[in-house]
Amino acid sequence: MQRAELPIQGGDPLSRVFLRFDQDITLADAAGDLGLSPEELDLNINLLDPVLAVLGSSRATPAGGTLDRDDFTQQYLGALCELQQSSENQPDPALCDALGL
Repeated sequence: MQRAELPIQGGDPLSRVFLRFDQDITLADAAGDLGLSPEELDLNINLLDPVLAVLGSSRATPAGGTLDRDDFTQQYLGALCELQQSSENQPDPALCDALGL
């Protein structure tokens, strides 16, 4: 790294990105991944698998809760299919059909 004149002090930027990605996700994170605003996702969270309901806002958690990234990943395609039905950028219909949506 010294020969390439790259910094050798501080954290590895790729590790930092991976560690951030692997953290529990919030409503805002999930909304961004699904192409929605947090407000849109919060309004439509009850259309999705109940596993994702923990992200929605409530009196007890006005900002919404958090969900393990792996749990979100398992629900991602189904949520995307459900929420992007009328979008110009829909997932492949065959993938949604395979999920029964």
